[in-house]
Amino acid sequence: MNKGVTTIEILVVITITVVTTAVALYSYPNFRQRVQAERAARELVIKIRMAQQRTLSPKQVRKPDGTLAIPRGFGIYLDTSLTGNTSNTSYIFFADMDGNNFFNIAGGDVVIETVLLSAGVKVAELKISSGLTIGAANIVYTVPFSQTKIYDSGGTAISGDSLQVKLLQGTDIARFVTVRTTGLVILGTAPQITVVGDITPPGGGDCPGISNIHLTDRWAWNDILGWIDFCGGTNGNVLVAPDKITGYATSSSIIAPAAGEGGAVAFDSFGAMVLDCSTPPMPAGNYCGTSNHGVKNDGSGVLSGWAWLGGGPGSPEASYGWVSFNCSNRNTCSSVPYQVTIDPTTGDFHGFAWNDIVGWISFNSQETGSTFAYKVNTIWRPSFSQKIVNLKANGADGLTIPYNTSAILTWTSQALTVTCTAASTPLNQCWNSPVSTSTQNFIPGTKCGELTQTTTFNISCDSGAVSDFVTVNVLPQPFVNIKADGLEGGPPSGTRTDPVVIFLNTSATLTWLSSTGTVSCLAAGNWSGSKVLNNNTTGQLTGPQPAATTTTYYLDCASSDGTTIRDWVKVRWQ
Repeated sequence: MNKGVTTIEILVVITITVVTTAVALYSYPNFRQRVQAERAARELVIKIRMAQQRTLSPKQVRKPDGTLAIPRGFGIYLDTSLTGNTSNTSYIFFADMDGNNFFNIAGGDVVIETVLLSAGVKVAELKISSGLTIGAANIVYTVPFSQTKIYDSGGTAISGDSLQVKLLQGTDIARFVTVRTTGLVILGTAPQITVVGDITPPGGGDCPGISNIHLTDRWAWNDILGWIDFCGGTNGNVLVAPDKITGYATSSSIIAPAAGEGGAVAFDSFGAMVLDCSTPPMPAGNYCGTSNHGVKNDGSGVLSGWAWLGGGPGSPEASYGWVSFNCSNRNTCSSVPYQVTIDPTTGDFHGFAWNDIVGWISFNSQETGSTFAYKVNTIWRPSFSQKIVNLKANGADGLTIPYNTSAILTWTSQALTVTCTAASTPLNQCWNSPVSTSTQNFIPGTKCGELTQTTTFNISCDSGAVSDFVTVNVLPQPFVNIKADGLEGGPPSGTRTDPVVIFLNTSATLTWLSSTGTVSCLAAGNWSGSKVLNNNTTGQLTGPQPAATTTTYYLDCASSDGTTIRDWVKVRWQ
């Protein structure tokens, strides 16, 4: 047998080696680009998580003036439109010093790091939930609760709950990093947001006869519900008045009334946005007696108050709950400023309303960065000869206060000549008499209270021609009750002054109960540590004592309104 290597075999080996090497060399650039894209995406996720983690144990940052301060948040700023040395091949990790949730050097924000992407990788696209793309975005985590805020470059919260960052290497190698306001961060090769941002509003059509909404410019937008028609379909009759908005807005896909329903309107899954309790869709009818709500107009075009989103009472349509038209409804303007306004010159609506389930509702594309124009417009204009009255509690259109505290009622009026009448439900003597009609009025003594139950204050002027109301919600009375072997202790929950007596070398069982609004309970005296809230089923043993002794067990509980209340019980061994 010939054990040598033939020329043919050598040529075969050389050919295989050359082909393998050629394939490897051909594939190497593509492989390297994929690695670069993956590395850039993973580093972005790490930086986002780093910003989040820094809020949990924040450290001081040196400001431009040389002083040290703890930031109000940490974030990432991305921009697809930058040019020059700071192009879209980098992004900024920054400290948000002024707490406005967007990168603002003029506001004192500090650049912690400018992060360069891997070679050839760029920030190609920033897409929000609706499918619209924006030029720049801020992902900010707040101090100290690490809430996720996603804002555009101008300091406006994005519409929806998600931002998708597309990193592109070359023309076809992409990685997607999606950040949600829930705190979730997702990295992948496929996009999470696939909807295309073509949200051209539906066509016009006739608005109902009494509506003063524009025939074409009638559309608001929500990322979950889609188009909202402020003409209100065929029966909505949305009417902007000097003091309020009446009627209801509907889905863009309204269904005609069925035969025999007497003109009742059937809606798709979101039902209607009811703008006041007196004019909801049939067959609900006026329900102001059970839920007195509405969207208010201060006469100049600043809207406030509440709408109801969803099906009517007893209807099968989904109910999404309350829609707030102004941050003053919840006293959140210092942290989340928003409102809906009407331009007094053009009649264009501007701004956002908020619902806890579906999120932001946009009234004008100017605030969203959308490339597709939409807005709600009305022919109504302010007139200083119109009669107006506007009632507020502590400067807000709605208020929640601690139990047994006060509210200051103020009101403004315009073009009124007859004294107004004040009333309250339930009756409160502080608001139960004629009041004057000057420009800015204060009830004598400035306070209504001490309030122990939710109260609606009403003002009616010019024989009922105009009126307004404000509801002050009162939190439940805070309480804590601690017992030893089921026996009461001292005030405030009990009247016992003598100790609970037990035998030597035995233990008493401590049980306690706190009000629903309690946020923390801390033990003091002869026990310590945080205690379970609202507990009344299990207890804690005191521990046996071999000699005669008396000891006191305290429980201090704090409510969500900042109120702290203490209860105690004494135990004596003998």
